Amino acid sequence: MKERVLTGIGLIAMVLFATFIHPDGILFLLYLFIAVAAYEVYELKVKKFKMWMLFFILAFVFWGGWISFTLFGVFVSVLMVSLFVLTIFFDWVEFEDLTYLFLMILLLTLAIQSIQVVLAYGNTMLFYVFIATFATDTFAFFGGYFFGKHKLAPKISPKKTIEGSISGFIMSVIISLAFAFLVIPNKLPAHIYLVISLVIPIISQIGDLSFSIIKRHFNLKDFGRIFPGHGGVLDRIDSVIFALIAFNLIILVL
Repeated sequence: MKERVLTGIGLIAMVLFATFIHPDGILFLLYLFIAVAAYEVYELKVKKFKMWMLFFILAFVFWGGWISFTLFGVFVSVLMVSLFVLTIFFDWVEFEDLTYLFLMILLLTLAIQSIQVVLAYGNTMLFYVFIATFATDTFAFFGGYFFGKHKLAPKISPKKTIEGSISGFIMSVIISLAFAFLVIPNKLPAHIYLVISLVIPIISQIGDLSFSIIKRHFNLKDFGRIFPGHGGVLDRIDSVIFALIAFNLIILVL
């Protein structure tokens, strides 16, 4: 646990340093994390994939992330056809690889799209999403550690409990709403803050469990080893990706 806490503190310090050193520092840091995450997507299949597949993944992730939202359907279509072409003409690319790459590239692409939406409201709005997400993760962990008795999804993540999930939800709602109304009260209407603070703790936990499904399918403990006690970038940002996408959808709908 000590290693996990120290790594968490280090990540917070890294984000704060990037924010204050340059106005776009946080954006560049997030792009770096996404690039490392894309490498982890490739690394999972490194014994099978050719090296150029890494550049294929990176190219599609950042093209999709930076493309106009009105052309996003074109991006998805080109990605889908390209993956089918790989599956047809290269024996070492199987249908499972196609579905895995399509899903992971799409998730990372949507993360970049959503980061830009959040940052349009300023860096503090990004901190709001981070706080809502990491408060869920932190208090779900400690809630489960001290009070957990009933398994949440034993086939997917045996250590997660219903008590931990509820603890994470309640504390995230309280902390994120307090941050929203005290630090950034005028950036969004109060009812949107309420919806976001209620939705993110649920969606972020779904994101965490969704990536656990992927790891369980491939018999992985972690996607990487870059963060001691936390695993890889994908292990650390799994719930954040879903939280960012949820924020984006709520802004579009409301």
